[in-house]
Amino acid sequence: SLVHAFQHQIDFGFRIRDHGGSGNVTLPLTFVGFNAGSSTDSWEAYQGLDLRDQIVLLVEGNAPSDFSTEALIRGARGVLWVTDENTGEFRSEFQLADPQKYYLSKPNIPIFKISPSTAQRILDQADMNLGDLFVESYSGNQTGSGWFSLPLSVTVHLSLSLSDSETIEVPCVMGYLQGSDIAIANQLVVVAVNFDGLGQEPDGIIFQGANHNASGIGTLLELIHLWQDQKIDTRRSVLLIAWGGGYLDDPGITSFLQDETSYRHLPAQSGPRRLSPAVIIQFSGVGAGEDALLLHPDSSTRLRSYLEEKTIDLGIPLSNENPVTFPREFYTRKPGADWVYFTWAKSIIPLTEDTFENIQMEKLESAGEILSYLLIKLSPVSYTHLRAHETSSMISYAVFCLKMGGGGGG
Repeated sequence: SLVHAFQHQIDFGFRIRDHGGSGNVTLPLTFVGFNAGSSTDSWEAYQGLDLRDQIVLLVEGNAPSDFSTEALIRGARGVLWVTDENTGEFRSEFQLADPQKYYLSKPNIPIFKISPSTAQRILDQADMNLGDLFVESYSGNQTGSGWFSLPLSVTVHLSLSLSDSETIEVPCVMGYLQGSDIAIANQLVVVAVNFDGLGQEPDGIIFQGANHNASGIGTLLELIHLWQDQKIDTRRSVLLIAWGGGYLDDPGITSFLQDETSYRHLPAQSGPRRLSPAVIIQFSGVGAGEDALLLHPDSSTRLRSYLEEKTIDLGIPLSNENPVTFPREFYTRKPGADWVYFTWAKSIIPLTEDTFENIQMEKLESAGEILSYLLIKLSPVSYTHLRAHETSSMISYAVFCLKMGGGGGG
């Protein structure tokens, strides 16, 4: 009988790398652990390991990253990877993102990543904790050089049904403001903000994504409105990008920015130099969190100094954290361009609670001030800008699509 059901994208997500794919199995669970520093690089190292008609439990960081394939070879019918993603989200792999990797290889077995809390609820049925799995006295079932297996008195049901892979187009929107200073107008200041979230689950649950990242898009749209209303004219050119596919492994935005031909359709000042990004600004989760502004540690020194100036003026502290604690956003860096990513400390909201009611308006206001200040510093306003072209809108829009391959869930 069913003891506990788990929620997709919160408690678990599926994988399509290697042999991950569709499957429907109900089988006993076996843990396979590995001793630190042991070499298990060849198939000979697993002689004697029999996983026939088992679902295998693995801990990421302990097991070799490609062990799902070895488990399949040894007879496993499904795999659970215990993964600590630090964000409270367990996003599924929907995309055939890397041409150097294998996806949906035949035969398929269901492969899921699960949170430590999900793993613990499973182990509760065996009166065990995660730490108990590595106690040496438990490792007497099957052992080899560097590995051991432990059957668990738990039965697990895994079910996944995927549609055929298809090529899709993800819509994105750009706004472009041409610079007025011929000496620096070819230097693009790029603001790149992803606009989509996880959307609706097959069971009807809707993840609103109010903070991640409707808050970022709302801030960007208000900036556009104010600049148009005040007829802002900047010396450098400004490119605003609201891009889709923020929850994909590779949404295509970085490839777009790094391809110099991407900017040929944008009107530019005359001269031999082509448009090219000089600065890239990213932000998300600016509608909720703690009072400290969090900068990605890889942000450029120059942009960090500008933000430090503004946060001091606003009385907002800066926070420094390790990159692994940041929201999982796709950082759109480009060689030779200054880059910054900012958000509020502790801005991650559980997916089911990321609603408009939990947006803090004062956070949005402060983020808007910070972004405006940063852009004015980077793309100085020209006060002698009474030119004929100002009879039309200061910001023109274009729509483009980034093509990619994807695997859809059903």
